[in-house]
Amino acid sequence: MKHILVVIAFLYAFSITAQDQIQADVRLFTFDLLDGTHLVEVYVCVISASLLNIDNQDNISVDVKLIVRSGASITSADRYTLSQAKTANKDFYHIQRVQLNPGTYEFEVELTDGGDAERKLTKKLNLKLDEKGDDVSISSLQLLANVETDYGNNAMAKNGLLMEPLKFQYLSSNHKKFQAYAEVYNTDHQFDGDYIVKYDIIHESSDRTDTLLTRYKRRKSCSIDPYLISEVNDTNWASGKYIFSFAVMDFEQNIMAVERSTFVLSNPRSAESEGTMSQSFVARLSDEDLNYALKAIAPKVNTLDIERLNNLISKGSRLSRESFLYRFWSLYSPINPEAMYLEYMEVAKAIDNMYYDGLGYGFETDRGYIYLKYGRPDEQISIENEPTAPPYEIWVYADFPSTRQNNVKFVFYNPAATTYELLHSNARGEINDPQWLMKLYRNSPQDFIGNTIDGREVQDNWGRRAAEIFAEN
Repeated sequence: MKHILVVIAFLYAFSITAQDQIQADVRLFTFDLLDGTHLVEVYVCVISASLLNIDNQDNISVDVKLIVRSGASITSADRYTLSQAKTANKDFYHIQRVQLNPGTYEFEVELTDGGDAERKLTKKLNLKLDEKGDDVSISSLQLLANVETDYGNNAMAKNGLLMEPLKFQYLSSNHKKFQAYAEVYNTDHQFDGDYIVKYDIIHESSDRTDTLLTRYKRRKSCSIDPYLISEVNDTNWASGKYIFSFAVMDFEQNIMAVERSTFVLSNPRSAESEGTMSQSFVARLSDEDLNYALKAIAPKVNTLDIERLNNLISKGSRLSRESFLYRFWSLYSPINPEAMYLEYMEVAKAIDNMYYDGLGYGFETDRGYIYLKYGRPDEQISIENEPTAPPYEIWVYADFPSTRQNNVKFVFYNPAATTYELLHSNARGEINDPQWLMKLYRNSPQDFIGNTIDGREVQDNWGRRAAEIFAEN
């Protein structure tokens, strides 16, 4: 047991930033208007799993405050709330458009969790908008996750298209297409007739740069030329960093303007990935051991990949499952991922045995999941014989690096005498139920203070210790 506890200590090194704060992608895209001003699109994407999930609320939400400054002056300000049902199972995104004159600006975006007003994330971005001339120019390149036709009243639609930007510039194998949007300006000032658009997709690796796709398109010159790019996401492209280059050329191939945007591609089905993994430890695992290992890392997988992990376990190919596991451990230990895998699995198996309840693996129970996710608590208080409560445990973490909190607690209870369930926690991002005492002592409704809708307290009684333990530790 001493050896197991020593190994468990290394779990703190795996603390995920998913619960540190609100996870959000905030970016600016600029477009020119005919009157010489600029249209700036403020894109905000919030990962719904990073918001607090309050048991007695049907929705999750985030408040967005946008302030645009030019020097000491506020040029524009807006505030809005993004809200959706908990069952929606998707991330929030919103595009707010601001029309600005040429100049230098600071954009401040403040996000506040609707479940906890103390949980905030502030991002500041600087932007310089140049005077518009007669030279050919290109807008920001918008890499896209999804494109739909929309001629309705959706304020985020543009030119009859509802275009969702690619969050975090991360293109996965779930995206069947590579899509992008750009606008080209002033070609009617530079060309008598048509002009050429050239775009490339370039793979950057540590030792070389490879151009994997090049397209030339003939276009008619005009003042503003909107252009939507759509290419098949090639399953032979290897995972890694990519550059999307978009250029305007004349017929002698002189480049008049060029813009570039970087993105990350994750493609476990590529031939390069297959060749690497065939020589690795994942190839030696049986199907049963492979799925076991994938389930064991669920507490450590970031929120962007958890849905994909679940799909791989239920219906993924052998290669895709191997790739996910190999990539996961390669991120932690590029030189020797197998050693890190073996060390972690020793801990996972110990947790599996410790919390096995006959309904699934021990690390899939609430206690096992929290243990692997955050490490061993500093104190575990187990109460099994209170007259009016089912068995329960309170775990205490004196220092909680994952959310930069101190004195974090988790309350687990066993209401059906089958398995312990997470009832309440003060850790940011975890279940926070203001009525947890009433649920714990549900067999004594006569002792509830207030009604069952908004009441939170239960009368003190002989032997009733949960509130005291939670408050003191």
